[in-house]
This record gives sequence, C-alpha cells and structure tokens, in this order.
Amino acid sequence: MHFTKPVAQHILSGQALSPRTQRIAEYWLSLWDEDNLPARRAIAPSRIKDLLPGLIFFQVVPDRSVTVRMAGTDFCTLLRQELSGADWLQATPPSDRAIRLGVFSAVARGAVGLGQWRFSHPWLSTVCCEKLLLPLRPEPPGAPVLGFVDWTALRRSCNRETDLDVIAPPQILDCHFTEGGRIC
Repeated sequence: MHFTKPVAQHILSGQALSPRTQRIAEYWLSLWDEDNLPARRAIAPSRIKDLLPGLIFFQVVPDRSVTVRMAGTDFCTLLRQELSGADWLQATPPSDRAIRLGVFSAVARGAVGLGQWRFSHPWLSTVCCEKLLLPLRPEPPGAPVLGFVDWTALRRSCNRETDLDVIAPPQILDCHFTEGGRIC
C-alpha cells in the first residue's frame, strides 16, 4: 500500500495524542500536496511558533545514517548540549543503534513513528515525553524527517500497558507502517 494522505490521517486518528502533538500532526497533514509528502521548505515556523522548542529535524539516509539538522531549544536545554549537526546514531547506546536506525529508516520510507516514555533527569526528576516522527518529501541523498517531542505530554499519565520506567527510550518507539508490522 502506498503511503497517502488518507492512510496518514487514518494512522494518526487512531492515536491518543497530546493536544500539542495533535497540532503538529494536523499541521503536517495540512501541508500535503494531494498525496505527496510535505516538502521541508513548506514548513512555516510562524504558523507553529509556540511549538518550535520541541521540533527536531533529521536527515535520514535509510539503513545508513541519521543526522540532526536542527533541534529546538527544549533539546538543548534539557539535554545540555547542541544537537544540530550531530550523528544521532553515535548519540545512541551501541546496543540500541540498529533499532534506532530501523525506526528512522522506516519513517523516511513512509511511516509514522510514535513513542511515549519516561526517563530520569538529574534536575527535573522524572520526565515524561511523547515523540512523533513524520516523513517529509525525500531530498537526495536521503529524506528529511520532522520530529516533535512534547516533554509535558505525559504529565497527565503514562498509561502504557508496560512499566515505562524499565524501558530505554529507543525501545518504546512504535512505527505504524502502511503495510502493517511493528519495529522494536
């Protein structure tokens, strides 16, 4: 099945997204050109200004690399480092790199990635997050991926069937594929 706007709408409509994540999803859907993925240049920061701190753009060469192209200020503040230009796989524990590359490769090829997790932070105690990964129109040699993290999304609850405290962030990312299946 081809990844089309109706397929993307169907995938996203079945998710219980936080209001902020829902806004990013709706904005992304509004940028489609018929059944063509949105182009990176179509994203107008002024239309989503209050959400910019949680945005992160990646350049993905499927099965090869994931590079951070731009990271919002939330990432720099919470992680205490600049991510723009970073090799996202090198920033991943070696045991999780293949999983992360698989997730990003799937999204770059036409999938929606959604994850919710908790992690301990030295000065914020426990942080709850919701992450959305959305494909953008390919730009050789790879494809840009739009990411959004709502750091406050799960303050209302982290109601997953599993105990999220024992799962590392890269292992809870679910990908919804146009042809079925799940990664991780």
